[in-house]
Amino acid sequence: MATWAALVVVCGCVDTMHTHETLTSKPSAQIARLLELSLRKARLGCSPAIEAFESDFDTSDVCFAKAHVQNHQDYTSYHLLFLLREQYPNIYGEIPEGTRARILCSALENTIVTNDWGLLDPEGSRDHRAGKALLELGDSALAHLEPLLDNKDGALIAGNESATTAWELRIRRADYAYRYMIKLLGREPVFVESLGERDRLIEKLKAEYTMTW
Repeated sequence: MATWAALVVVCGCVDTMHTHETLTSKPSAQIARLLELSLRKARLGCSPAIEAFESDFDTSDVCFAKAHVQNHQDYTSYHLLFLLREQYPNIYGEIPEGTRARILCSALENTIVTNDWGLLDPEGSRDHRAGKALLELGDSALAHLEPLLDNKDGALIAGNESATTAWELRIRRADYAYRYMIKLLGREPVFVESLGERDRLIEKLKAEYTMTW
């Protein structure tokens, strides 16, 4: 059986596109923990994730993470993608922007709480880790965000005051998608309390996007 030792070159991991993780033994405990957190749709900032990110990773871990990200382009790769982004930026840069966009948008759709993305507030919104990573992708993210404009599922926030605000404002996944698309199109997003006005702005953006793209 091939091993990762044979697949590592001086400059890092070989191209793992279409390479399945079974080329190696089972993932290390640290990588398995990050995979579990993604499957559980956990946020990056939860205590188990913070602890897992602080673990020591070796070359085989990094290669496994890269292979998994490229072969599983959805929320199940969310934590591994951020492992690469924050600790191995050169490897992260080798991941195609479209792949990153698919994973991030899938995570926006699926994570249980949306703390990683930011806070939406009529008095001033802000973007957090996942939101910033998505905005870095530019136009590559637009096509993957557009379907989320129809996702009116509630966007829960963990934390006392922030959770109350999100509940009172009835923030949806679509509201995040709208914010990111508007910013990627070079405009200043507006977040208002009125659900009807938010829906009107979303429908306007959908019509403009369909005509332009």
